[in-house]
Amino acid sequence: MPATDIGRLLSERTDAIGLAVPEMPLGSPGMDQSDVREAYDVFLIQRDGSTEIFASYASN
Repeated sequence: MPATDIGRLLSERTDAIGLAVPEMPLGSPGMDQSDVREAYDVFLIQRDGSTEIFASYASN
């Protein structure tokens, strides 16, 4: 996930336990092996185990 999302989570000081990006989509940080970028969502994980979309990134 982009470092800006981590910075945003820390600055907003939510009660969440973390962020997650399932399935390691192509084009996400650390998975940039070509010019292909898949669309993906960054999920916010709440303490009760529920999730919500924290950020979305489009494909190219």
